[in-house]
Amino acid sequence: MAPMDFQGLPLDIKALILDYIIRPTDMKTLCLVSKHLCSLMTPQLYRRVVLDIGGPPDQRVPALLSPDNRGLYHIRALVLEGHSEYDERQAFLDLRLITELLPRDILHSFSWDLSSPIRVEDLLLLYQRQKELRNIKISRTDQPFFEVLTTRPLILSTLKLVEVVDIYATCEDSLCAGQKVLETYRDIDTLHIHMDPYLRAPKKRIELVTGYLFSHMVPFESCTPIILRKLNLFDLDLKHAATTLLRVIDFSRLEILTFRQCTRVQAILEAMTKRFTAATERSNLYVLYIDFFVEEERHPMDSLDSLDRLLMVLTNRLTDLRLYITEVQRCPSVEGIIRQASSLKKLIVVAQDISGQQIAYSAEEFARICSECICLEQLSLSFPPVTLGQPAESNRSFWSFVSSTRQLLNLHTLNITSWPLLSSNLQLQHYEAQLQLFAQRIFESNDGITSKLAVLAIGTNGCGNSSEDDGEQNDIRRAHYFRDKQAGIFGQTIVLAKPTTACLLKYTPPDSDLLRHYLFLWNCLHPAVKDA
Repeated sequence: MAPMDFQGLPLDIKALILDYIIRPTDMKTLCLVSKHLCSLMTPQLYRRVVLDIGGPPDQRVPALLSPDNRGLYHIRALVLEGHSEYDERQAFLDLRLITELLPRDILHSFSWDLSSPIRVEDLLLLYQRQKELRNIKISRTDQPFFEVLTTRPLILSTLKLVEVVDIYATCEDSLCAGQKVLETYRDIDTLHIHMDPYLRAPKKRIELVTGYLFSHMVPFESCTPIILRKLNLFDLDLKHAATTLLRVIDFSRLEILTFRQCTRVQAILEAMTKRFTAATERSNLYVLYIDFFVEEERHPMDSLDSLDRLLMVLTNRLTDLRLYITEVQRCPSVEGIIRQASSLKKLIVVAQDISGQQIAYSAEEFARICSECICLEQLSLSFPPVTLGQPAESNRSFWSFVSSTRQLLNLHTLNITSWPLLSSNLQLQHYEAQLQLFAQRIFESNDGITSKLAVLAIGTNGCGNSSEDDGEQNDIRRAHYFRDKQAGIFGQTIVLAKPTTACLLKYTPPDSDLLRHYLFLWNCLHPAVKDA
């Protein structure tokens, strides 16, 4: 039987093949090959559109909304971002064009990140025309949104497929509007709560959340908890809310739980430990992300001890564990991590002391993690200090860590969050070249038939100030390398560390989504940034 070429394949088989094209520039190139490929690739290219609005008048918005645009009816997710030269009047004009000219009932997701409040009339028009929306976002508006929802209750009833609720609590009105949304939609899948740190109110911030967002569930002792799959809490004070949150939300049904920059996390960690210790309660968590700063009112080790106890009582179902803690004297307990060894595939552990320096596990502790957590595919943590330009004998502790990673047969992405030091006999301009050779040595030490290590990252991806006196920000510029090979002059295979960018890594297998995790690490800057 003669082999069948691409043109002779059925359409459904072609669609499955083209699903592997994930880079937008590659999609665009395929659309230019032929009309047939253009018709197949256009729906995927326009599935998610990110649009800058509010800039100088141009043809991007009208061109997107033109009836002649073949991809217009294939848009399912639309993200609006503010232009670098943001103008509020132009942004309002662009948003009105989008809400009026976008075809009806095509959007599944709509979000915005603008420096100015969104107009209520534009938001209402969007909800009237896009009844297939799966998400609702409550944020700053030009007039009280809660009053509008109260006087026009049918607005929310038109959206019957809502699964995700984003609440950005910037004022009392946004909290009340969020409560109205939560009261209307009881069968949501995901809840995001962001508390504005500068929110001014006579009561504490967390009392505002429990008093407004969940007021329709009073009394909390006898209420029916909300069943969620994903819960994200940002910048909340959790001291007085632990018991209430565990009553209004069924934590035993959660699969993804995030605490990001929340204060006094210890209270809810202890409440969760108490809940899951009971024989009748079991955790269903698959992803746990805790990013918190320890407060001065308690001993720094109290919150870390609460975290260790929680990891010990969680059932071994965690596949993704991300821990970022500051102002501590040690890393989280190895026992809690090993407790999840049978299922853990992604692990971030970053601990900083009070001075901002990273804390690393001992060689014995790290060896235990590598020997027990054999399912790990992506790993991000601090290694012991190492100096470039020195022999391996002078950096034995570091290379013992590298040797331990050889036990992780499924590891394809490794992020060393601490930067190597620069030897005194090397100049700063040679640092990048030495760093690439250093990455190549790590790849060579893991080279083998069973090794899958393909991506190596050094440093972090946040940003920090170059000094405490000025406010100028510099990129930390995490270095990324992927493993490549080439034939030597004598026919031997040579392992290479090819530098790449974080943007290209998003479209290069294997999927290293752990590297898209944002980490702000003070005093952990690139050596070139430190000396800038």
